[in-house]
Amino acid sequence: MGLTCRQCGSSLHDRSKFCPKCGARVSGSGPLVSTVAVAEREEAETEAFDLESAPSPPREFEAPRGQALDYERADFGQRLGAFLFDLLLFLIVLMSATFLLSSYSERSIVSSNAMLVAFYCVAFLLFGFNFILLAGRTGQTVGKRLVGIRIVKVDHAPAGYMSVVLRHVVGYLLSTVGFFLGFVWIVWDSRNQGWHDKIARTIVVLAR
Repeated sequence: MGLTCRQCGSSLHDRSKFCPKCGARVSGSGPLVSTVAVAEREEAETEAFDLESAPSPPREFEAPRGQALDYERADFGQRLGAFLFDLLLFLIVLMSATFLLSSYSERSIVSSNAMLVAFYCVAFLLFGFNFILLAGRTGQTVGKRLVGIRIVKVDHAPAGYMSVVLRHVVGYLLSTVGFFLGFVWIVWDSRNQGWHDKIARTIVVLAR
């Protein structure tokens, strides 16, 4: 095993008694150290220097006290209540439209194709106003506003018109398959998402 002078660091022969460079005595308890020990000491010093000079890792974001990092998701009961409010509004408006059309024509709306077209137009406009215009603009239908819940994207960005169209037109249709299984899916889903939520990549949270 090669030796190194502790005085100047020069390499020494195993039988050397004096350092040929600095003349230090290396016999007995003189200043000698193995090259392996020197290498290990230098490596340890290098690692210590790297740890001290390395930039500290960024601290994880901490929410202010009392403020949660994530929105609290609405449960099945809250979402069902909002849907029933929307359904009630839908029925009230359609029944009022039916009464007005019947009173105006003095006959049943099913007896006239024009009255049926007018009835379906009212239903279409109501659906578009509540589930597309209001939901796309604020994330809330009338029912969701009354309950205090809101539709947002999975990254908590505003839902927007494209997401609510996909959610309420395509998603609602698919969620009715299998006796409304897509809506009931909310009960056991880990993120409280129905099929329509998964299609549109949305979640429903408590409004703040």
